[in-house]
Amino acid sequence: MNNLKPKFVYVTWSESPAFEENSVYSFEQFERIAETVGANHTTGGYLKTKITVIFKDGSTYEARVDLNSECLNFQQHIEQCVKNYLQVVRGDFNPEELYVKTTVALNETWKRIEFPQSA
Repeated sequence: MNNLKPKFVYVTWSESPAFEENSVYSFEQFERIAETVGANHTTGGYLKTKITVIFKDGSTYEARVDLNSECLNFQQHIEQCVKNYLQVVRGDFNPEELYVKTTVALNETWKRIEFPQSA
């Protein structure tokens, strides 16, 4: 199983003027801009940004990233999705059983995303 390496980010739209609608950014460029946008958004709430991450193998991942000081980029978005998913407990599910099932499923998908190392 190959890891997924992000290459480009297509921004469909954003509440932040820092992103141009219907534009493509390198993954690294998107992360840098998103970090600045999130860090500077201190008025509460978040700036919704609809994106499609394009991986080197051609596969894609669509998401709405909510940028603020707690979610600065796509990598943190994924980490928050995993954390939120693991906290969900429904009906008669045993939390330990849900954690095991969820962890196995996440290892099959999101764990394959290979984020660039920060300098």
